[in-house]
Amino acid sequence: MRAGRAAGSIRRGTSFFGVVLTMLVGTAILPRVLGFVAGLPRHQVSRVLAANIASAGPRDPKELFELFEPPTAAEIAGAKVERLRPLGRRKARSLVHAEGDWHRAVHIWLTDDHGRLLLQRRSKFKDTFPGRWDVSCGGHIEAGDISFSTAVRELEEELGLEEPVASQVEKLYTLACTNRGVTERHGAFICREFQDFFLLRVGKEHDMTTYRYPPGEVSEIKLMHYKDWEARVAANDVEESDGGLVREDEPHLQRVGKEPVFVESALEAVSDIRSGQRVVIQGAIATPTLLIDAMTEYGKSAGLKGVKVCHLHTEGTAPYVEEECLDIFQTTCFFVGPNMRKPVAEGRAEYVPINLSEIPNLFRRRVLPVDVALVQVSPPDKHGYCSLGTSVDIMRAGVQCAKHVVGHLNERMPRTLGDGLIHISQFDRVFRKDVDIPEHAALSPTPAESAIGKLIAENLVSNGATLQMGIGSIPNAVLARLSSHRDLGVHTEMFSDGILPLVESGVITNAKKKENQGRIVTSFCSGTRRLYDFIDDNPLVRFLDVSYVNNSHIISKQPKMTAINACVEIDITGQVVSDSIGPKIYSGVGGQVDFLKGASLNPEGKPILALPSQTNKGIPRIVPTIKAGAGVVTGRALVHHVVTEHGIACLFGKSLQERARALISIAHPADREELERAAFARFRRM
Repeated sequence: MRAGRAAGSIRRGTSFFGVVLTMLVGTAILPRVLGFVAGLPRHQVSRVLAANIASAGPRDPKELFELFEPPTAAEIAGAKVERLRPLGRRKARSLVHAEGDWHRAVHIWLTDDHGRLLLQRRSKFKDTFPGRWDVSCGGHIEAGDISFSTAVRELEEELGLEEPVASQVEKLYTLACTNRGVTERHGAFICREFQDFFLLRVGKEHDMTTYRYPPGEVSEIKLMHYKDWEARVAANDVEESDGGLVREDEPHLQRVGKEPVFVESALEAVSDIRSGQRVVIQGAIATPTLLIDAMTEYGKSAGLKGVKVCHLHTEGTAPYVEEECLDIFQTTCFFVGPNMRKPVAEGRAEYVPINLSEIPNLFRRRVLPVDVALVQVSPPDKHGYCSLGTSVDIMRAGVQCAKHVVGHLNERMPRTLGDGLIHISQFDRVFRKDVDIPEHAALSPTPAESAIGKLIAENLVSNGATLQMGIGSIPNAVLARLSSHRDLGVHTEMFSDGILPLVESGVITNAKKKENQGRIVTSFCSGTRRLYDFIDDNPLVRFLDVSYVNNSHIISKQPKMTAINACVEIDITGQVVSDSIGPKIYSGVGGQVDFLKGASLNPEGKPILALPSQTNKGIPRIVPTIKAGAGVVTGRALVHHVVTEHGIACLFGKSLQERARALISIAHPADREELERAAFARFRRM
């Protein structure tokens, strides 16, 4: 995003927006949408289309813009700019906006065949023009770049449109525009731009589910027909939201003048839940079991119907999936834990296979609109901030997008730092009761798991590597073998007690990390009280939104990214089953694909899948073909290293026959002959 957008493009007495869009669409529809605002005073225009001036103070002080001679008098009056006159000089972004040099930018409008425009609304916490509606997309043209490629890039960065779609954008022409203002953060600015205008026709209608945008910059996006937009502007009704994609309140910001209702019981806390609403529940160790029990009781007593419940893995008994509650609650799981396996198998709950990194987008893009969020948090500190504690993961998005937030304040929930801070004013109802949170001690690894841990630690983990590991015996077996390593880092969706000895001994320093250097990054954790005490108010550990933690691009930036993931079964071509045993759903997709992809994109990365060669009942886990009904979580093209207690198979770049040979070599000796016969029958040679 960039300075001088929209409002800076419309000057008193100039109707060039109308001319711009008439040239492309050949009708008076879009000109009327934009042309009519041309005569408004500047302060009114600013309220109509937000000038995206937040970048008047540079995001990157080294970002350079090409400088140009000022426009002619006719161009200043609104004539099209026929020729740019470069000065042959470049200047840093901050100086350009402070000194008012002429530079270049792009504006892109998206429209469909029904005359509907895509508008984006700036977050109301932005430094400039907060909460104002803005052009579909825009950005500066940096020195050395060209207009068209900038437009394509901005469509991808701001709206998530990939190049095949974005490259259909059509250039209109260039106009000279000026905007001035003052921001609290950066002081006075003057933005003088040669703005290249583009139009992207999306066809019959917009598909709102395809648009993705940075939530810290944009609070919502929406469609509006030109007649409705014209009426809104005429009535000066351009500030209030009426159905965007996310709640505008960032969880960590104080809502001035608002306080939650403090109630005495969990039952009172959940008493605003209504039939048909969607309730998202915090999971793992932070599962608000008291609120869940109260919700179930209230649902029965109040005669609720069709309450939609969704969550990751949760602790406790999950009473809302009992047979007697089927008409009251409809449950969707993004990850199936022990308390959900039987309900899912019996049809009392449903499972959604989805990468962990993408779950927040279900809420933010209103694929699953959230009405109520139930969370368990630490009590507010002296500044009024609570913490989501051990489970930030998808719940920052859940709280951000919920219309109604209910909190259980629990002194025994550790206060974690990062994205999980929530100001008490963000809650609608809270109650307090101090109770112990669940603890899960590490299980002793089996001989096979210990052997796997030794192989990975000694052969695949380098000094200075960044680690991702899950929970369970194999990750702990790997961690137990890393005491002689140096300068390891941690960027992982979750961790447990296994990292503590390595932190205490100085093996984990995070010193080599490129992102969040010196910090352990995670989205949730599970362990014992020792772990919870370690993370409590500890600036060494950052609990962040899982859409960031599990972002494959972010992961790929970490030095020597080493992702260690377990799986249920793998066939001789490398297809990986991780969430099911045959047709029975056992767990979930989780972050396996996120991290394997991220590690594979790193030049020195190591995506690793680990599994014992047989189950504890002697059933092979390397098989000719996956079991009937099982689902492939990780496709074979993404599988690089597979480790069993019998060795390491490197599959990257291998043919199907080569993969089969490598995997058979690490299968249990008792299973190899049958695997060889199956491979020969399939490939005709080995």
